[in-house]
Amino acid sequence: MSIDDPAVLWETIWTKYKDLVKEHGSNIRGQLAQIALKEYRTVKAYFLKIEALCADLGVVQGTPVSEEEKITAAMHGVPDEWNPVKTVIRGKVDYTYTDMKRQLKEYETDLQKALAIPADAALLVNGAPTKRTISSTSAEFPSAVTQEVDMVTGREETKRKRNEIQGM
Repeated sequence: MSIDDPAVLWETIWTKYKDLVKEHGSNIRGQLAQIALKEYRTVKAYFLKIEALCADLGVVQGTPVSEEEKITAAMHGVPDEWNPVKTVIRGKVDYTYTDMKRQLKEYETDLQKALAIPADAALLVNGAPTKRTISSTSAEFPSAVTQEVDMVTGREETKRKRNEIQGM
């Protein structure tokens, strides 16, 4: 058989690139295994990345990524701080990937409401400060006011500091 034969041509190409394709699939699986919600600002961005990786993996392996594999990858990357919602998701036998996405988005929304922070703010990043500081000064009130909001309890603590201009 010659290279003019399509079957021989395909076999030659496949032999040359099958290890490369296999390695690429392994790399994508590794990325799925290590993806973490804390790396993304929102649950939506987190799932967009998971879905992009699953689409790439589906192309490489020639079949779509299973629902179970998507759920496993996504749940592995959800931080321990979200254990209440993880427990609910894992407790259901017939949970789908779509159900899990909805549940995590709802939990994110509930956290944002409870903490009274903007919807586009990141919620859980390991090592992030738990307090947000807001400072303000005005001509009417010459002393600077620093307000700290505890991101977990939502309590506000106000501290007054005199401006250095007033000599204090």
